[in-house]
Amino acid sequence: QVQDNPIGRTIPLKGQWSGLGPALPNKLCGVMLNKYCRAKLRVPLTALHGTEVCGKPSKHHSAKPGMMREANQSELSDACQFGLGVASLFTTERSSKTSQTVSGSVGGMLQMVEGSAMTRSQLHELQFKRGPSVAQLLRECCALDACKRPCFTEICKRLEDAEPELIRVAQQAACRDDHSTLLKNKHSADKLLYELFPAKVAESLKNGQFPDPEPYPCISLFFSDIVGYTDICSKLSTQDVMDMLHRLYSRFDELATARELFKVETIGDAYLCAGNLRHPQPDTHAALMADFAFCCCSAANEEPVCLSRPDLGFLHVRIGLHVGPVTGAVVGTLNRRFCLFGDCVNVASRMESTSTKDHIQCSAAFQEVLQLQWPEAASLAEPQEAKLIKGKGIMRTFYLYPPQRAYAAFDATNISSGPGPRAQPLYPPALEDANGGWKQRSSMCESFH
Repeated sequence: QVQDNPIGRTIPLKGQWSGLGPALPNKLCGVMLNKYCRAKLRVPLTALHGTEVCGKPSKHHSAKPGMMREANQSELSDACQFGLGVASLFTTERSSKTSQTVSGSVGGMLQMVEGSAMTRSQLHELQFKRGPSVAQLLRECCALDACKRPCFTEICKRLEDAEPELIRVAQQAACRDDHSTLLKNKHSADKLLYELFPAKVAESLKNGQFPDPEPYPCISLFFSDIVGYTDICSKLSTQDVMDMLHRLYSRFDELATARELFKVETIGDAYLCAGNLRHPQPDTHAALMADFAFCCCSAANEEPVCLSRPDLGFLHVRIGLHVGPVTGAVVGTLNRRFCLFGDCVNVASRMESTSTKDHIQCSAAFQEVLQLQWPEAASLAEPQEAKLIKGKGIMRTFYLYPPQRAYAAFDATNISSGPGPRAQPLYPPALEDANGGWKQRSSMCESFH
């Protein structure tokens, strides 16, 4: 007959039981615990050395009916190992060596349970997680005075008696865990809700109410799309296209979050963002949006079209900016999302669609507000020829270029725009040189090139 023990040693059980004494170390190697802390002594440890022969108890250690048998020193030593081992399993202090180390100092003596090798933190944790009966039993097992330790017969009986308490404590712990999980899930749901909607809209949805339309008198709008997106989709798998959009828009999201701008939505390769909407920014929204557009253009130029196909090069975007009044609302009852309505949204979209590769086009209204909030950037705005804008007629537009210094109200040096070095910003063009590049027309831009 062969039996395994927890330390990985296989012990043949044949002949006299007294042969187990030399084979087993003097530690908790024969005590097996189930989830209710019920102990089974598969191997009687060193304490049974010489006490049983051929499976029969010896005359010297036979117990009278109704009385606990008298334990020898080996069994009491095993009881201490049992107490320390189970206490380590049930608490955050995993090793009895920690208790011995702590007890070696004057301060450590104050942390120990009086007359026990168990620490106060272990005892309190056991009382809370396993109940007072089990905590008291393990405290007695770890008693420094061996005479005060219970024998294994008493340990088994007391564990049997403590079973109802263990079940009750386990049920209470399960209820606490369920409540903690519920609170965690609620916090995650609230966080997602406030990411998708402005605070006022999110509060209405949490309360089970349909939010009323919210007017916004003056906001800045950002529209962008990827140049050659249709051609890129024809060359890449859908997985590669999704990876490309995720990489690019994750960087856009980081830049928008740093400036407290509100990401409204993405539709395919189009990215829509608003300023002075979620957070009040009446005196800075146009400047923050222009700074955001400069960084998005640079971030796109640094992002590869496909990581596994370097021959496709890097991404290029068109960007349009406009400022004006809009109304925000949640439309419909299925797959709800926050939408913006108004002429301002249409004009911002036209600014993007009539822009050119790697350029930021804004309306005259946006340029006027930018002149008040960031004069350095507005002074570099290059007026374009009057354009026929669908649904609006002839409009004056401008191309924006980043000034020598970043927007003073925002420290862009603290924000990571993604891996790799920042791409060179765009500058006002004067004329094309022989190599097809753009010459710079101002000394300020030449110093940056």
